Amino acid sequence: MKRERVKLRSFGEKLKRIRTKCGLTQDKFADEMNISLDTVKNWEQGYNYPSIDMLVSISEYFKCDLDYLIGQQSMPNKEFSHIADMIGISERAAALLVNAKEQSDPITEVLSELIENYSLLENIYSCSTANYGSVGTFIDVSDPFQPKGKRSMFVTPQKVRQADSMDLFNNLQEFVDNLRKKYGLPTSKER
Repeated sequence: MKRERVKLRSFGEKLKRIRTKCGLTQDKFADEMNISLDTVKNWEQGYNYPSIDMLVSISEYFKCDLDYLIGQQSMPNKEFSHIADMIGISERAAALLVNAKEQSDPITEVLSELIENYSLLENIYSCSTANYGSVGTFIDVSDPFQPKGKRSMFVTPQKVRQADSMDLFNNLQEFVDNLRKKYGLPTSKER
């Protein structure tokens, strides 16, 4: 006899996703929750779903919202959605930031410094989104050895892209050197 899948199919998908993300096998999760392996398999395949009490236990075990488990939100925690909406980043980025902060990961301090360095962020954005075109052009450049103090120079889009990349590299190197100085480490100029 063919078994029918239940309407709460997204629960099984969410359970499998969060379980595997936490590095748990079905067997280990079943042991942790004091349930049978067949029960976990049936949940994940969408043939059955847990009682409300068990749903609460699962959400507490994984520290996620019930709404995530039943498919009403895409991220495990509403706080990620709220943070993402508030500052305009992806929910995944918000989750990574919150987790890094909770684990006292020093990357949050570096990220904070980066966000405060708005000119570097603008430089990154500019290099990432610039359309350099495909046609070169002549530009006037200063040249004190020329009678008019200028000379014409042909510039290709590749040269402009390289100049922007070098500018970004220099700005990034300055940012890293400032952080290294802050942490009492030698800078690129001191090596």
